[in-house]
Amino acid sequence: MTPPTPTDAKYRQTLRELSDELIAVQKPILILDSIKWPQHIETRFFEQGGKHLPEIDSGYYQRNNPISFSPDTKRQELSALKQKIIQRLGQTDPLGQILLTNVDQYLVVVELIAQRGTPAFLAASRELYGSAQDHLRGDQTPLIEMGKR
Repeated sequence: MTPPTPTDAKYRQTLRELSDELIAVQKPILILDSIKWPQHIETRFFEQGGKHLPEIDSGYYQRNNPISFSPDTKRQELSALKQKIIQRLGQTDPLGQILLTNVDQYLVVVELIAQRGTPAFLAASRELYGSAQDHLRGDQTPLIEMGKR
């Protein structure tokens, strides 16, 4: 049996269905809306030179900016989609691997949002976006040093 190719209509349809499902699952996940600070807190932060984070904990977020989706349900939906991608495309399909990578990133995004106001938020943020101590590919200078230059 030959593996499907991107020119195969059934393969393209499968990719389309899985991509559309990922779009539907991730739609309610709004990172910036989930982690934003009220205007007065943001203003105070910048007036103080951005040197001290405001004292906003997970309870603050739960009371004042609840998540618009259930993190547990979203994790389940993403995990089910991951299994569906593996079943329908296999683990070695190049385009399937891209979809799997995106699903894995959204799982981290769900964790990021679920951990707002806790130390685990930082770990999820670093996993998604990196840190100032990271290097650009092929360069040994940390990003923070590049920024200071």
